[in-house]
Amino acid sequence: MDERRDPEPPTGSRQASAGRGKLSPPTAAWNVYVQHCRSCKPCKDIDQACPDGARLYELWQGIAARALRSIARGA
Repeated sequence: MDERRDPEPPTGSRQASAGRGKLSPPTAAWNVYVQHCRSCKPCKDIDQACPDGARLYELWQGIAARALRSIARGA
């Protein structure tokens, strides 16, 4: 039952990889916030506060809100 269902790629072929394009400002800000939280001990603990994490979260909210307003205006 543990047999592989997908065929093996041909020898010498490349594996598909994620694109390396530029992230949108809201996505980039969210990425910075998540990367911080993944490496910050206080952010991982619900009973602790992290001023840097809070600042990054608020920064992401502001950038996302500006992007939504821009979309709503049709810009």
